[in-house]
Amino acid sequence: MYERIREIIDGVVEVNGPDPSAIRDRVWELFFEVQDENGRIELLSMYDAAMRLALGRLTAETPEFEGLRQVVEIDKCAFVILEAMIEDAIVDADEFDRIVDREIKANRMHGREFAMHAKSAAKVLRDQRETWNRRKGPAGDTLH
Repeated sequence: MYERIREIIDGVVEVNGPDPSAIRDRVWELFFEVQDENGRIELLSMYDAAMRLALGRLTAETPEFEGLRQVVEIDKCAFVILEAMIEDAIVDADEFDRIVDREIKANRMHGREFAMHAKSAAKVLRDQRETWNRRKGPAGDTLH
């Protein structure tokens, strides 16, 4: 799978130059196919490198640059949320927090607003889970 990720991303970058739309389409397609964390890490690393290259070719502080930068940050947020989801319905707060830490340590995310908000969101999710668990009765029923 990892070789396939490399080939697809390299093909998009080589054929079209750093075309952000094509890169995003490929990465989103592959994100749902990759089932293991190592594959996702490799995919996100390639996404980050390709988007940095695309951003590097734009003039900083222009509407195009800012627009792409925001799209990349939103994508990264969405990738973290999706990776932390359980059964496509619930975000596991602990897993969310761990993934954000992993992405910050790998320098794919920075101390920008999302990282700060993501850490806060994990705390809120954890607090909500604890509140919900306290409301559960002995048989697992919710107490009202």
